[in-house]
This record gives sequence, structure tokens and C-alpha cells, in this order.
Amino acid sequence: MTMKRLLVSLLILAVQSTSAQDIYNKARALLTARDTTGAVASFQDAAKAGQKLAETHYYLGAIAFARHRIDEAILSLQASLKADDEKIEAIKLLAMAFLEKKDNKNALTQLRFAAKIAPKDCEISVLYGQALVAADSNDPAIVQLTKAKECMPDNPSIYLALGDAYFKIGVKPLAISNYQKASDLAPGNRDIQLKVARALSSNKQYNEAISAYIVAEKIDSTYPDPYHEHGRILVLAKLYKQAVPPLARLVRLSPRNIEGSVLYAKALFGSEYHADAAPAALVSIQLDSSNADVWRIRAHSLVEMKEFNGALEAFGVLQRRNAIKPEDYVMMGRAYFGAKMDAEAMDYFQKALVTDSCESYFPLGSLHMKKQDYKSASEMFEKKISCDPQALSAYVNAALCYQQQNNLNLPRARELFLKVVELRPEYLNGRLYLARYYVQVDSFDVAEAQYLEVLRLIGDQVDKNKAVYGEAHKLLGSLYMIRKQYTRAIESFRKAQSVGAEDANMHLSWGQAILQTLDPKDPEEESRKKNDDALKHFRICVQKDPNNVQGHFWLGECLVRSRIPGEDEKNKELKDEACAEWRKVLKLDPKNDDAKKGLERIGC
Repeated sequence: MTMKRLLVSLLILAVQSTSAQDIYNKARALLTARDTTGAVASFQDAAKAGQKLAETHYYLGAIAFARHRIDEAILSLQASLKADDEKIEAIKLLAMAFLEKKDNKNALTQLRFAAKIAPKDCEISVLYGQALVAADSNDPAIVQLTKAKECMPDNPSIYLALGDAYFKIGVKPLAISNYQKASDLAPGNRDIQLKVARALSSNKQYNEAISAYIVAEKIDSTYPDPYHEHGRILVLAKLYKQAVPPLARLVRLSPRNIEGSVLYAKALFGSEYHADAAPAALVSIQLDSSNADVWRIRAHSLVEMKEFNGALEAFGVLQRRNAIKPEDYVMMGRAYFGAKMDAEAMDYFQKALVTDSCESYFPLGSLHMKKQDYKSASEMFEKKISCDPQALSAYVNAALCYQQQNNLNLPRARELFLKVVELRPEYLNGRLYLARYYVQVDSFDVAEAQYLEVLRLIGDQVDKNKAVYGEAHKLLGSLYMIRKQYTRAIESFRKAQSVGAEDANMHLSWGQAILQTLDPKDPEEESRKKNDDALKHFRICVQKDPNNVQGHFWLGECLVRSRIPGEDEKNKELKDEACAEWRKVLKLDPKNDDAKKGLERIGC
């Protein structure tokens, strides 16, 4: 080559080198400006130009790693090391890329080499320990990570990896303490907090685990896992009401989560939120119709909601899959009973009896009671009381059966009613039942005391207890009628009516009580007013019950008493109406002598 040609070649190389350096510098500037797309293009141009290959490929690998393009990152980092096999940053990043791919063998190879090149690099020690944990070399990992703590005592990654190593070898207390230290150093890290919670749960420290899950939920309220695991612990512990809020959040965040939907339905059912459990179970069924437990939850919830036909459909699915269990017998009996299929109901209640199910006795008793077989009914209720001494309804129903003539046992009825009041003194209906019993056995003073106690317990909470308040006054009025305390009876009937507790018989007694207060010494105007008041109640009585014989009779009687001397035309109308009422009496009761005498008396 001539000297001239050599000089030209050297000049061309110098120009090319300057151009390649500019491309590399541009790439670095773009990277500093966080324009990674532009930086990648420029670094690729720099690589083609052969400019600073170790650095150029390192940066391309780092950008690919940050973008989670792990395979691409590995190729670039290997190219960087090909240009400079001791570039420590490239070795560390390549090891991290292999760890991401769970290629622990290659990660360890890189880190062993890095440790030889830079034995005092703390970051290499941490990565080496993490790689050993990933490769299940836990004892060497613990040694390596313990050394790493000496130079990086505030690095949460070290404690996290130590926690993983201790957890893998079953030393859960040390795993928990290291996870907690990592969390203390990185308090906003959701994943570390989840490690704390899961380790506590695995160590059966459930209360502490729940607290840890709640912290994780607060760190990231959009992440479903802590709600899922928090709720699962509570469902397994049968703390269903506490499980409902986290699981409700879970199904909102992850509506396609099958296990979550099942847990949510179980929590609602266990909490007796049946109106919510039934549709929640249906959602779960739509995700996975093969889960018999969810069909069972739906069926049982619909029974509690008195949607018996829907419950029978769900039970039908379980039957077709041969998935009916003894625990279903009572609920199936209740479903058939509610659907008025008494024979099928009896069959399942009898099946439940064979399994010694305490739950079968009450519905069987109700079925016998419906058939007016009070002896069999009382036997079932007594069995329910024996296995469940707190079952108030069983006490009440057994006592009611003993009050029936074909099963009369009044002493036992009284004993049962007294037990109801003892078990729940504030149970107003229990006192009403006891008061009615005392009326039945003519213990009027004791009956009155019970009615008055009911009213005392209600106090000024009448609006919340209208039904009981009205019934107490209605029955108290009837008691006063028996005792011929007519003024008090009228006042009680008035109070009963004030809350809408009225029927034909009450208005009959009310009218009779008013007539009983008539006094020959009363001024004529007052007597007429009382008669008119009584007349009004007898009219209401026959309006409410057209077949009420006594109502028609006393209505006729008041019409006759309403006649005014000298008002012939009006009196004739009253007489005709009275005659019509007494004829209704005789139509309903042909042997009624009082009506016959009334017709004769006024010449109908």
C-alpha cells in the first residue's frame, strides 16, 4: 500500500470512530432523558458500529430486563460479557435474569464467578444467597445471607431471602421474624407483608395472621389475595360474620374467582344471611356447577327464606348426583312441608330421626300438630327440648299441645310456659301464652298480672311492639269481661283498637261491655249515646264476621233500643232492621231461643 492510500484509510477510520462515539453518546443522553425507545435504537446502531460493545450491550440488556423481556436481556448481557467477561454489573444483572427465569443453575454459575472477581461486593452476596434459596440450598444460603447482613444490615431483600430459607427448612419462628424485619424496613411493600401473614398462618398463629392480612389490604386495597386468604382463615374457624367483609371485597375484585365465590357463599350462609347466601351460591354455581356444597348452601338458604319450590329444585340437583347427606334430611323435610307435600316431608323427617338429628324433632312435631295429632306432636317437642334445652319454640308448642282436650296435661303446659318466661324474661309472647293458660284454668288474678307485666315491659315502645301491645290489651279486656269489670274492659279494647288489634269478637265484647254500663239512673241522652256506641261495635262485628250469631243478635237488640217514642217512621225502619238481624240469627242457629223471643216481642 502506498503512503497516500494508508493516510486515506486512517482518515476514514477516524471519521467512522467519531461517528460511532456520537451514536453511543446520543444513546446515553436519551437514556438519561428516559427515552428508552430512542435509547434502544441508538444503542443498537452503536453496537452495529462496534462502539463500546460491553457497555452498549449492557445497557440494551438492562433496558430489556426493566421491560421484563428476560430472554432478550440474557442475549444482550451475554454479548456484553463476550466483549468484557469481567464486567461485574453485567454479570450481576445476568444472574438476576436467570433467577427471573428460575434457571438457578446458570444464576449460581454467574454469581460464583462474580464473587471471585468482586469478593467485597455486598450486592453479589445478597444475590448469591437468593439464588441458593431458589435452588433449595437453604443451609448455604443462610450462611451467605447472614454474612451479607454485616455489610448491608438495612437491606430488606436479605431478610426476605432469609425468611424464605428458614421457611423452607421448617424453622417458622425464624422465618416470621426475618419476614417481619423485612417488612419493618420496607413497610409499604405488599408482597413482603403477605409473606409475613402467610408464615404466621402456616405457624397456626391465626389471630396474628389476620392482623397481618389487614395491613396488606391497607397497603393495596385493589389486590385480591390478602382478602382471599384472610377470609379463608375465618371460614375455616367458622367465624362466618367476620369473614363476610373481606370475602365480599374479594368477589368484587375477582368475580371469576371460583374458590372465593364458594367461600363467600359459605360465610353468608354461616352468618345466617340467607337472603344474600342464596344468590351468592347461584353466582358460584354459574362459575362451577359441579360443587355440591354450593348447591347445598343454595337449597338450605332458600328453605330459610321460605322459597320452598326453589329449594326443592336445588335438592333435586343433589339427588341426581347422589350427593344428598343426612344433614339435608331435615331441610328437605321442611321444603316439602312448606310446599304442602306432607307425605314427602314426613318421609324425610323420619329419615332424619334415624340419624339422631335433633333438628328433626321440631319439624316432625309441627307436622303432627298440623294433623291435630297432639300426642305425637308433644312427644317430638319434648325430644327437641331434651336435646336442645334452649329451644323456646319447642317449649311453647309442647305446652299448646298439652292444652288440647285429646292430650290434656295442664300441669305440664304450665311448667313449660313458666320455663319459657324463665329462659327469656323479655320474650313478650311467652308471657302472653302463660297469661292465656291462667285464663284457661280460671286463675284470673295471675293472668292479669302477666298481661300487665307484658305492658310494663313494652313501656313507651308501643310502636315497636304494636302486635303484642294490641293482643295484650285485647286479652286483658276479655279477662275484665269475665270479671265483670266492664269499664276497664272498654278501656283495654280501646287501646287494642288504637294499634289496629281488632276482630269481630273484640267488637262484640266491646259492645256488650258498653251495654253492661247502662244504668236506669243515667240521663236519657247518656243512655242513648251508650246504646249508639254499642250499636256501632255490633255493626263492625257482623261486617268483620257475617256468621257471628251473637253479633247479629245484639245488633238487633240495640236497634230495638234505639227507637224513640213518637218517631213512628224511624221506629218502623229500626224494627224492620232488627227483625232482619234476628232472622239472620235463626238462619245461622235455628234453635236460638233469644232470637225467637225477640221476634215475638216486637211482632216481626
